[in-house]
Amino acid sequence: MKKTLLITWAVVLSIVCFGQAGPKIKPGIKQTQIAVPGQHRFNDAMPLNNSIVAEASHQAKLLKSGDGTDFVNIIDIGNAANGFSYGYNNGSATIVWANNDLNMVINTHRMTDPPHSGNLAIDVSFDGGLTWEVNRQIYNVDYEEYRARYPQGGIYNPPGNTDPANAFLGFFSCSLDGSNGGDWGSYTYGSASIGDPTDTIVHYVTSNLAAGYARGIPMAFDLTQTGHTFMADACLEDSYVSYLGNIMIWKGTWNEETTDYEYEEQLVPVDCEYARYLRIAFSPDGQTGFVYWNDDNGSIPNMAERYYPILLRTTDGGETWDDNDVLSIQVSGVDGIEAIKNWLSDEMLIEVFGELPDRDDILYDVPWFNSDIAVDAWGNPHLACTVFLSGDEPGFIVTVPETFGVFDIFSMDGGETWQAQLLGSLKTIDNEYEPDFSEYHRVQIAQNRAGTKFFFTWNDTDIEGFEDNSNPDIYARGFDCVSHMLTANADGEDAPDNVTTFTEGMWTAFFHATSKYILENDGVYTIPMTYEHNGDPFQPSDPVQYKYITDFSYTDDNFTIVGIEDDPKTIQSTFTVEQNVPNPCHNTTSIKFNLLAGSKVDIQLSNILGQAVIHMPEKYYPAGIQQMSLDLQGINPGIYFYTVSIGKESTTTKLIIK
Repeated sequence: MKKTLLITWAVVLSIVCFGQAGPKIKPGIKQTQIAVPGQHRFNDAMPLNNSIVAEASHQAKLLKSGDGTDFVNIIDIGNAANGFSYGYNNGSATIVWANNDLNMVINTHRMTDPPHSGNLAIDVSFDGGLTWEVNRQIYNVDYEEYRARYPQGGIYNPPGNTDPANAFLGFFSCSLDGSNGGDWGSYTYGSASIGDPTDTIVHYVTSNLAAGYARGIPMAFDLTQTGHTFMADACLEDSYVSYLGNIMIWKGTWNEETTDYEYEEQLVPVDCEYARYLRIAFSPDGQTGFVYWNDDNGSIPNMAERYYPILLRTTDGGETWDDNDVLSIQVSGVDGIEAIKNWLSDEMLIEVFGELPDRDDILYDVPWFNSDIAVDAWGNPHLACTVFLSGDEPGFIVTVPETFGVFDIFSMDGGETWQAQLLGSLKTIDNEYEPDFSEYHRVQIAQNRAGTKFFFTWNDTDIEGFEDNSNPDIYARGFDCVSHMLTANADGEDAPDNVTTFTEGMWTAFFHATSKYILENDGVYTIPMTYEHNGDPFQPSDPVQYKYITDFSYTDDNFTIVGIEDDPKTIQSTFTVEQNVPNPCHNTTSIKFNLLAGSKVDIQLSNILGQAVIHMPEKYYPAGIQQMSLDLQGINPGIYFYTVSIGKESTTTKLIIK
């Protein structure tokens, strides 16, 4: 009996193992091994098959100031001693930042020699990116181990402030003190006055391996609309050789007296194979946040040693991060995301596999490179990433041009279920630079302050006969979270826009960076973008000139392509309302609401019988997070309900007066 059971289980196990492998790739199709993070280039396994013809068009044009006809303008801003200021590999760090209220844009970077390239500077524009003050120093050190690398920064605008001179920069960087067992191990961070370039505060912290703190190169930085800063980094000992099982998360709170951020740090244990290139983002109200990376944590059947998105979540403004609240996203298989399983045509799949396989059997990888995250108005994450067909063996991917694409993987129910929107296909995978490292597509997300419109950018080389991303242009596309519509290109096609074609940035838009936030004015959404230029782009150790694209934009009229199939039950509300604070309350309370567009708002307080107790006259509020105070003096204690109405839509919430 036992022998029979063993034979039965052996048969079942063999079937399961066979199912894990997926359909076999046709001989001659190029499969390449994903490099270990931090090392150079893929390892080629087979020759490229050039027989597959691209189905998605890259013949996209560009827009300028919403008119869809002219080419963009590009200007010089700051410079640095080398190209490593903007990082490499993933490259989705928080480098460029725009503040719509102040019409201000900054670019955070390292400086030139002398005295050395470890000092930091910002370029700043006070007129929406048209003119700039460049190389304003914010960090100056004399010791080699404190010299900054890979800086990130965002603008903190105190509540109610309208003067750019009264705003501040919050910045975060790393340095080479060797305390993590390898080359890295320390953070350099602080704040700087926008109005007074000499008014800066700098801090330095080193690794503590005995306590589990192995500091490296943080790529995850955010400055929320509530004014808090966040940084996330995986504990990786010996310069990324060994993951220690914890993720470090820093939360910074602004101190008005010291004009600096005060940070609290916590270690969150997270079980996964190799966490690196983390990203972090928060919802517009600052409450729901996610740390995101691509890895294997063993939670998805049939995906052992393959990459998929993993998220660590907070719902209380970053006070707590529950290691039990980890989301793993299954992108392929029976329970995979339909848009990913079905995006490749039958003809293309036959070219790769030699026959048409069952789409539920096809495996896809979301590699560790090329990823970013944003969180919409409803606290739902959007993951910008590249998706590849998995190779025959774990760790390999299929690299036939345009069988891999850029997707927005997102949820509309807080992470319970997942959808995906194809943004565009890719012609190349990476480019090898000296000394021995690879650069990928830098997929990034910009958004409006309300969190209802997202704009995705990446670079790619679309030149006949080119297999490497060695002559990149910047591509862009917009997605409306309310209507689920995508932008069309300038010819009205279902394709991204080529931002740099026929400009000085054509085929030379290396190491591009996109702002976390856009600039919005009268329905025109301008996306701040930069890139690096130097004499020899394949030698990033040479000095670089930063270039700024001044006027690439979309309007509402550009959102004309139907995206995911709309389900009336899942269409998002045009505004959200938070619980009043405090509640229970006495004499007064505050109500905060987030408008997706400027609107006239009506607010009414009623008792349990439905009788109006207070009625606030209809008033116009601009888009974004708004707050109003409700005077409750003279109203008896008890249970009440306040209703916020915009047109025919309304939301009612309970309020208690004590």
